[in-house]
This record gives sequence, C-alpha cells and structure tokens, in this order.
Amino acid sequence: MTFLEPCKKGGYFGSRQFHLRLLKTIPAQPQKKYLPAYLFEMVANGQPVGRCTLRVGYNDLVEYAGNIGYEVEEEHRGHHYALTSCRLLLRLARRHRMGEVLITCREDNFASRRTCEQLGATLAGRVDVPVNHEMYRADSDAPLLQYRYRLGLELRPITEQELVEVGKLYECVTADQLAGENYSGWDTEYPKEWTARELFAQGGLYGLFEQQTGQLVASAAYDSCFDSCYQQVNWSRTVEQDKLLCVHTLAVHPDWQGLGLGRRLMRFAQQQEQQNGMEGVRIDTWVGNLPGLHLYHQLGFADVQTLQQDVHYEGDRTEYQFLEWYCR
Repeated sequence: MTFLEPCKKGGYFGSRQFHLRLLKTIPAQPQKKYLPAYLFEMVANGQPVGRCTLRVGYNDLVEYAGNIGYEVEEEHRGHHYALTSCRLLLRLARRHRMGEVLITCREDNFASRRTCEQLGATLAGRVDVPVNHEMYRADSDAPLLQYRYRLGLELRPITEQELVEVGKLYECVTADQLAGENYSGWDTEYPKEWTARELFAQGGLYGLFEQQTGQLVASAAYDSCFDSCYQQVNWSRTVEQDKLLCVHTLAVHPDWQGLGLGRRLMRFAQQQEQQNGMEGVRIDTWVGNLPGLHLYHQLGFADVQTLQQDVHYEGDRTEYQFLEWYCR
C-alpha cells in the first residue's frame, strides 16, 4: 500500500486552530495481522492534546481493534477533539477507497460512545477480544462495542425539499473560496438558493449524498439549457441544442475536496450523454479556474474560445473559457 500525504503540501490536515500532525506511518506486519497505519498527534491552538490512528484495510484483527483509535489527554478532554479527529480520519479513509470504517470501545467508556454517536456511526454489535491479544483485560470479560461508519456516496436527483441544503452548500463553497484562492470566481451574490431553485425548475439538478449521514457533499446540474452567450462561440461542430448537455454550478463541499468528487460529477455528464443519445457536452468556466480547467482537460474536454464582454449578463466583465466534449 502507498501511504498518502494527508493534506496539500504546506497545508494543515484540519485547520490552524485544530489539526492532525503526522508522526509516522507504520507498514503492515502480516505475521501479526497488523494493517498499515497512520499515527497522528492532535494539535489544538499549537499545543499537543492527544493522539489518533487510522488503520487502512480490513482483517479479523480490525474487527475488535477498529480502523480508528484515539486518545485525548485528560486535561484536554471535553472539547470534542476526538470527534474532530475522527472526521478528519474519515477523509483520509475515503482517499484510500475504504468502504467503511470500524471503531470499537468498551461499554463503560461513555465519552467514546458519545463520540461515535455524534460522528453518526451505527452500533453494529458487540465483539469479544481474544484472551491472547494485548487488548484483552483480565479484569473485564465484557465485549467491546463495535461501531460502523459507511463511506459510500449516492448520486441522485435533488428534491424540492433539499434546495435549502443546496443553497447552503453554495454559500459554504463561496466562503471557503473567498477566504483563500477563489478559483471558482463566485461571490456573495452568486450562487445562492435562488440559483438552485432555477436549476431545479429546469430539471437535472443532482446531488452527492453521504450514505451514512445523508449529508449533501456535492452538486451539479445537467440539462440542455444554454445561456445566449453559447451562440457567440465558434464550436467545432454544429449540433442541435437538444442533443447537447450543459453542466451548471458544480460545487464540492470544502471538507470533501480532493476526493475526486468533481471528476465523478463530470463523468456522470459524459455517461448521461452516451446513455441518452446526446451528441456532446458543452461547458464554460472562469479562465482563472485552473483546477477546474485541469480536470476538464484530463476528461477530454477541448478549449474552444474565450469571451469576456457582457457574457452571462449585462455588465459582466469576467473572462470565460468555453469547452466541448464529444463521445464520437
């Protein structure tokens, strides 16, 4: 197994206020049934407050040892550091394409049980620790509680009742972009909940939902509704509009970026095009959206033309790159 960098180079795995500092990676030891693992130090406001670990993979041992382990120093308990650490470790587990994560604790460890419940993990049952294992306690033959957290995602159409959540997703992405590198070009006026309602009315608004908690983590809209600016572009092919698909307002929650969700949403557009007898996909994005352009080019989209003056609305001074993709 290849160990991954927990975060982007020079960044925090978490935030400046609370993050996990990688202490070491531990190779697998098959003879002892030890899985490869990461060992982290919890750091709050620059001060070490505990440690946690992520064991990557599954075997008999992890059924009672768990994939995630954590310990907060006694004087620092009561600040949800274990819960925040678990949420960060889940992100790393997703990058390793793990389908689920196991967490175990003793029945009398009420703080750990509360952490698992607040995380959204499901109590799967009780497991006995073998007497020859280091976790076995001679003074307690009580089984361990085993919690499971499914890491799968479901892509499905957004319902009208979920439009408020889509609006919140847009606002969360915008706030994160404005606080750092604003690759999207979004601002406090766009996109908002009203944007989601317009896309919903046009049909084709989809969301990626975490199966365990139902949280909306990403969204995009797919339809054949193109702004008039698309008529100004010199496309490489002449295709009827109803044979083309457009992707609108692709958004991925900041906590879920870097996990390939944008790629999954764009591939869904290409699959829809092929399955529904469409002929191509056309999109546009701000020319400064370098991560987005890199992804689109990787997926086979070709640059066609840029437009700058009054593109999507009167007074629009943003420069946009228009791209196209055809399956044949």
